Amino acid sequence: MNSAKPDYLKQLKDLRNKLASDQMSLLVGSGLSKNASTKFLTWDELLIDLAYELNERHVNSAFDRYTAMHPVVPLEEADFRKQECLHLIREQGYLEIVSAYMKRKAIPESITTYIEERIPAVYPNGDEFIMDCNGVTEPLGREKLALHKSLINDLPWNNIYTTNYDDLLDICIDNSRYDRLQSEIHQLEEEITPLEQNIRKKEKTVESLNQTPLKPEVEEREPIPIEGLEPVTHDAMVKADLQTLAFEIRQLQSSLQQKELLLAEKNREAEDCYQVVKTAAGLRIKKRKNIIKLHGSLRSASERERFHFEFDGDHKKQYVISKEDYENYPKEHEAFTQLMRISLLQESFCLIGFSGVDPNFLQWINWVRDILFKAARLHRNDNRYKIYLIDTGEGDVPADKQLFYENHNIVRIPLRDPDVIKVFTQDLGADPMITDRASAIQALISFLGNDDHIKPDIPTADISVRREHRQLWDGLRIFDPNELPEEEAIAPMLGRLTALNEHIWLPDLSYASTHNQHSLLGYINFENWNRQLPQRPLLRQLVILALKDMAVPIRSFLEMPVIEQLAAQPENKDTVEQAISRNDALSAVEERRLLSEQDTLLQLAYTFQFTKLKTYLEEWAPGGRQQIIKAGFLALYDRQAAGDGLAQALAKDSINNGEEKLYALEQLHHITQPFLLSDKRISRQILAYERSGYHGLQSRMDDLQKLVAKKAQEIKPYGENRMNRTRSLRLSKHSEAEAAVQILMLLAESGFQMSIRNIYLLSSEDWYPVMKAGFEFYPMPFLFYSLQYSKKEFLKKAGQDYAFSTAANVSEQLPAICCALFKNLKSAPVSYTDHIQVFLSTLIIGVSPGIWQHDFFKWWRALVNDGIAYRKDHVDTHPGLVIAAIQYVDDPHIIEQLISDWLKAVLAGEVDQPINFLYHLNKNLGFKAVQDGTQLSTTLGGQIDAVIAGIDTANISRIFVLGNLFRLLTPEQQTAITSRLMTVDFQEVSNARIWRILLHFANGQPILDGYMRKALLNHRNLWYTGINGNQISGGLNDEPIPVSSLSFSEWRPNGLQWDDSELELLYSGLQASLANIERLAPAPDFWFTFTPVLEEMVDFLKDFISRIASYEGYEDTLARAIAQLNIHRKYTELEEGLTSRDENAVETALHELDLRVYKDAFENDNVVLVMNKILLQAEPAVEASLGFLTSWLFYKRYPNRFRDQESLLVRILRKYELQPPDGGDVAYIEEKLVRIAWRLHAWQCADPVVNRWLEKAAASRFNNVRQFLASVRGGDENTGME
Repeated sequence: MNSAKPDYLKQLKDLRNKLASDQMSLLVGSGLSKNASTKFLTWDELLIDLAYELNERHVNSAFDRYTAMHPVVPLEEADFRKQECLHLIREQGYLEIVSAYMKRKAIPESITTYIEERIPAVYPNGDEFIMDCNGVTEPLGREKLALHKSLINDLPWNNIYTTNYDDLLDICIDNSRYDRLQSEIHQLEEEITPLEQNIRKKEKTVESLNQTPLKPEVEEREPIPIEGLEPVTHDAMVKADLQTLAFEIRQLQSSLQQKELLLAEKNREAEDCYQVVKTAAGLRIKKRKNIIKLHGSLRSASERERFHFEFDGDHKKQYVISKEDYENYPKEHEAFTQLMRISLLQESFCLIGFSGVDPNFLQWINWVRDILFKAARLHRNDNRYKIYLIDTGEGDVPADKQLFYENHNIVRIPLRDPDVIKVFTQDLGADPMITDRASAIQALISFLGNDDHIKPDIPTADISVRREHRQLWDGLRIFDPNELPEEEAIAPMLGRLTALNEHIWLPDLSYASTHNQHSLLGYINFENWNRQLPQRPLLRQLVILALKDMAVPIRSFLEMPVIEQLAAQPENKDTVEQAISRNDALSAVEERRLLSEQDTLLQLAYTFQFTKLKTYLEEWAPGGRQQIIKAGFLALYDRQAAGDGLAQALAKDSINNGEEKLYALEQLHHITQPFLLSDKRISRQILAYERSGYHGLQSRMDDLQKLVAKKAQEIKPYGENRMNRTRSLRLSKHSEAEAAVQILMLLAESGFQMSIRNIYLLSSEDWYPVMKAGFEFYPMPFLFYSLQYSKKEFLKKAGQDYAFSTAANVSEQLPAICCALFKNLKSAPVSYTDHIQVFLSTLIIGVSPGIWQHDFFKWWRALVNDGIAYRKDHVDTHPGLVIAAIQYVDDPHIIEQLISDWLKAVLAGEVDQPINFLYHLNKNLGFKAVQDGTQLSTTLGGQIDAVIAGIDTANISRIFVLGNLFRLLTPEQQTAITSRLMTVDFQEVSNARIWRILLHFANGQPILDGYMRKALLNHRNLWYTGINGNQISGGLNDEPIPVSSLSFSEWRPNGLQWDDSELELLYSGLQASLANIERLAPAPDFWFTFTPVLEEMVDFLKDFISRIASYEGYEDTLARAIAQLNIHRKYTELEEGLTSRDENAVETALHELDLRVYKDAFENDNVVLVMNKILLQAEPAVEASLGFLTSWLFYKRYPNRFRDQESLLVRILRKYELQPPDGGDVAYIEEKLVRIAWRLHAWQCADPVVNRWLEKAAASRFNNVRQFLASVRGGDENTGME
């Protein structure tokens, strides 16, 4: 055997591989117990008092000599005595000194009492343990047993052997689990026997009937049958009996098969339960998963009271400890010895808690020496070992001891050796932080468990609970509402179902497991059963159990008379009240008293009271599985604290149900995943539970989500087939709404969140159909979970769904939702704040501004005070909410305050966001109604003056601010702006979008006209394509100068007037850019579109045809520009674009038609085509078509231009009244249709549909519709112009 230092990487991996392949058992020594408490003694410490008692005179004399030789005594008497006794123990021999003590005492019981006075007994006391050492008690926290539990539960040993007398290993297993399984196995065996007997009896009857001779056929007159009846022959009766018996046998065989399957499963589960074995007889019960007490076990309190005294049938001793005990052990306890020898032949052993001189270790080696010698010779060259001796120290051992290890096929692994620590660090991906014996052993456990093939010990008893639970319900066979089970059929299984429900936290909601419960809850609402319930107490209890199994809110599935009858039964009252309490929490009913801490927690969460929720979580100290719930909600605020708390709960074993442990692990994984990606232990534990047959919450969620999303969504108008009552889930089938509410109930019951810092239970794509199916029943809880998603598209669509919903349940709660979100935005968890802002941005269109605008303004001022109001980061979400809100705020004071804030920011140098906000404020029809600055306060007027005064070349962007406030400007201010523009160097103006506003405020001044023409001719954005060589680049503001729109025309009398030389420059620049586009053509699908610049080119060439038609190549240039435009906009003729299936092409065509309508140069057939497209709801771009159509109807110049299409417009209103489009922007579409109705009303159209739409507008909940109606009814139809 090689004497060099072992290859620890190889040996540790060999150990782990053997463990994974079921080839490893564990032998535990007294050193492990030291990690629980120093009160547990090593072999040396146990014998010190014994040695002193035997050698008292010698020890005392030695101390006297010691003190005489050392005037200043370096050792106290107790320390000297301890050292001297240890010396005597080693000198006389560990076993021999015990034998001498027993010989002096003369009775074997003396060593028993000696041991029991010094080794603590441990027994449970509630959630903790008590340690009793000779009458002196002290608490022993569960965390002190962490190593023992990890060794048992986290690693798949075949068996665990121990030479320890203490019961630390014993108390770390759940004996009640094994006892319960044995009781259930016995019960099943008793039920199977009569079933088998009954089957045999009926089979004999069948055999007898088959042997009965048929009645001989004789010639006789046939009896005349009674009219309407057929004669019953003897053969027919036998045949009927045989059919009945065959059916009954099949039923019995089915029941027998189910019970036999359940029995086999429970036997397997019992085999996987650890069981303490103290006698040879116990070894015969099962071959694996035993904790075998090789040297005896501390007597329990009851055993001491009964004076129990024996070890493995030997009534002369309780513990193996003396020399004679060890010498006679192989003979007197042959079963133990032979088991270890056989085990060592078949597998290997890992030894923990032993030293190299431990007599237990040495004696055990003696019993198996021959096997070890043979293994040592066999594996002399390949370094494969039978014994892995785990040493919590470091460094080498003496040469003689190392030779002893090699000769006995033992490899020593010193856990604190730098080479071993290096192996751990590389394997675990982090420093194991070994500081003492306990942390060294924990590092070893972590290393051994860090392998996908390691299957930790998983308690599987709870799996058979679910199987039996399902079989009991299957036996009821509830198929017909007229044949519900009778009381006598319910009675035998009701008690068992109730007992099983105590072990089930979250139900299995698959159809196979709940179809009978589902049917029962549906049928019980029938009127005939309502009347029978008072006389059916067992049926009422069964309904309660079915309700729990279905995980549904009680008011959503049961009629109120049924609920009252259930609650009238005393044994049901508490359960019903608890179900109602949970229902109230889901409904966010704040005025009702809730019965549980969990329901109070849910109510705070679902009403968005974030500050109170956080305080409640900090003060709540739950136990058991409720720690999972707390961790889920706490993670919204403090993920680290939530993860630490749940990990401690698992370590303390305060969550002890197998399935609940899986949920706790899933919750822990969900919480800690983002910052513990390298730790695979949690994932492996979850996988181990799933492989053992458990179903986690994640799988239950996935299954239910598939029920919601399994069908393609039918095209239905909003509100069709929707009930307005909160209990309106249909029970005729397993509906999408039912599955969605069940998912909500699972979330409420378990405390799981849909997302914790972007780690999702379900993706937003998977959650959306769940939310959509269920939010109208429970708006606030579904919103609470929906707001955990960060995807803006999802949040915006969710806001629209809430705003557009016609369900009374939603519309009634919408104001409360909006107010709660605005009021609690500041206190919301970080992960919620941005999400709420995005959601509100699309929700507020459906809530009157009188409800939320003051809370909005407080929130806005908080943004200003925090210094983030004008921040322009692409991840910021507050600008979107500001933009959405300011379009509907109707309080003039708030509007003025907002404008004042923005102007103050502009004067402080923050320009971009105020411009953005002011641009969208112009969409507010109330603001658009303001005609001039005569209504302004002195403060606002002064701020505008200051903005004007600051206009110069560097601050030219202020012109955007003033352009958006043009309605408020006085004539004096407009004149001042024109004057300030005289000071601007237009050559330095780079923004292509600014020129229209500059042209407006230039007010036709020739000097400014000349400045601007010169600057535009040199502007980089003139005919801008972004082409640079063979590359294309562009930014947000890189768009072409709108030459035609800026030029003088009938439509723009103050436009720029180009001279001939300038036109030539414009023309030559156009040709150069067009050539560049052609050089890269054809590329119609390129990411960078040339459509805008090509449209500008074509418009310029056509608008100036009278002046540039004679230019060289004009016709060819126009043809080439049109050809390129057709390529890039994907159509040739306008009709082709309007009817295209490409949305971009349609929208481009609509813009082109819009320009023609504006210039009154359109063909009426194209407008009619758009109207028909809207009428037929022919996608794409129906909403865009509606928008353009209503803008054309409200052009100020031609209010009656399309009056000849009145009948077609009426047909559009009728079509959308009867068949509104599915999935569209309801508020937008409604406003556009109301605009059509108003135009028809102005034309004095008498069709009733017009009045119906106007009546709908008057009752509309949408702010855009109400604003429009208010503006036109106020007598200023121009505010409705687009």
